[in-house]
Amino acid sequence: MLSSYANVKTDFLTKGVVVSNQVTRTVFLLTLVSLAFFLASCGGSGETSEEPAIPSPPPKSSITLEWVAPAIRMDGKPLLSSELVGYKIYMGRSKSDLSLIATLDDPSIFTYEVNELMKGTYYFAISAYSDDELESELPTILQKEL
Repeated sequence: MLSSYANVKTDFLTKGVVVSNQVTRTVFLLTLVSLAFFLASCGGSGETSEEPAIPSPPPKSSITLEWVAPAIRMDGKPLLSSELVGYKIYMGRSKSDLSLIATLDDPSIFTYEVNELMKGTYYFAISAYSDDELESELPTILQKEL
C-alpha cells in the first residue's frame, strides 16, 4: 500500500497527473494511520479535551485625518507659510478629554493615520503651531464612531 502511494506521488509530481478518488482515499487513510501512530507514541489517546475556546480579538480600525494649512492667525493677521512649523494631533474618548497623540514637525504634511482603534466613539482635533511657539486653539473637534 505504501509503495503504490509513493509511485502515484511520483507520477503526480513529474507528470501532473490528476489524483483519483482511490488515491485520495489511500492518502487520507495513510494520514489517519500516521496520526494515530504519532498520538500513540507520544502518549496521546487522540481524544480532545474540552478546553474553552479562545475568543478572537475584536477587529481594529484605522482613521485618516486630513486638513489644509491655515493662512490666518487667531488674531486675524496673515500666517506666512514660512512661519508654520507643524501640527499637533489630539485624540480622546470625549470632547473634554483630548490627549496629544502626535506632533508633526513638517508643515507640508496634511494627513495623519491613526491605527489600532477599537470599536467606540473617538474625538479628534488638529492644531497648528508657528515658529514663534504659538499653538492655535482647537477650533473644531471631530467625532468618529467606529
